[in-house]
Amino acid sequence: VLQVWSDVTSLTFKQLAIRNTDIDVLFAAHEHGDRHPFDGIGGTLAHAFFPEFGGDAHFDDSEPWSVDSWKGVNLFQVAAHEIGHSLGLAHSDVNDALMAPFYRGYKPNFKLSRDDIAAVQELYGDKYYRLSGTGIDVGYPRKIEWDWFGVTGPIDAALTWDNSYTFIFKGDEYWKFDHMKAVSGYPRKIRDGFKGVPDNIDAAFVWGGNGKTYFIKGQLYWRWAKYGVDFGYPKQLNVWVNLPSRVTAVFKWQNGKTYFFKDDTYYRFNDKNFRVDEGYPRKVSTWWLGCNDDTQNQMHHNVHSIITAHPSILNPPRTRKPPRGSQDENENMQTKLQITQNEAYRTNCHITLLLTTFFTIVFFLRQ
Repeated sequence: VLQVWSDVTSLTFKQLAIRNTDIDVLFAAHEHGDRHPFDGIGGTLAHAFFPEFGGDAHFDDSEPWSVDSWKGVNLFQVAAHEIGHSLGLAHSDVNDALMAPFYRGYKPNFKLSRDDIAAVQELYGDKYYRLSGTGIDVGYPRKIEWDWFGVTGPIDAALTWDNSYTFIFKGDEYWKFDHMKAVSGYPRKIRDGFKGVPDNIDAAFVWGGNGKTYFIKGQLYWRWAKYGVDFGYPKQLNVWVNLPSRVTAVFKWQNGKTYFFKDDTYYRFNDKNFRVDEGYPRKVSTWWLGCNDDTQNQMHHNVHSIITAHPSILNPPRTRKPPRGSQDENENMQTKLQITQNEAYRTNCHITLLLTTFFTIVFFLRQ
């Protein structure tokens, strides 16, 4: 279910055995504590809350849930729809979209519609943020290609040298920009321009401690000299005291400190004493994106449901086509995805999901 959305975005899903989740997935019947009781078999199948209202997804335990079957209600399709709401997507008025407000029956070869993909990529697909000391700058997030010609997101890493050259890395290629103007002859292969640096890197940064460029992939890091990787590299990342074994992004901030990110947490590294500062790691969502816990108290104000288009669809014959249209929706649905810049910003708080086992859904900009 999670892969449905990660395949078309830069979202990362990672399993963790923790309980302090931001999204709870609940199977319950009738009244279940959120002021939106279920109605038994048929009718409302499930509902979910937008990220700013908690992001929880609830499923009616009275329904005959099934997997890979024409009988009952397909749990995979309904769950994918509800996770779409948890990620910030409203209902779609496109008939064949996953985010349409009605369950249309089991689809053996299910795939997202163009409308679904466009909607989720509007939130997570290929945007970047510019941060200042007070938070995200006005006008951001922006699509990468609007400012960085020839580059499409998601990217792997980016860095800027003191000479104002910016390098953007993706897969086995990289682009070079001079004051945000594309330099001709790019993209080039990483192996040609940065000999010895691997493809598909996790992070790249200029370290304030010595002004040199570093590349990270997995548990290893490389230090770049003028014409190649320095002698003795790669080295183990655990050389950097108190950092995690893997990181997903790194940059030097205006306070002279280096910030390392892993999933939904970040570490502030003191370049002078070569170790992580006390009080870290911290949450990315709270300290960089301005999210807080107050939204949990407002969850009941915004919920989106999916309902059956007709009760008989719970057990349709193989040849039956789903009925066209229905006005049985039980909520004030939004038929067009109209997400304001502020709403899109709020959805970038990290999300975690709790099921029988525990998962963490983390989404972030690579640089």
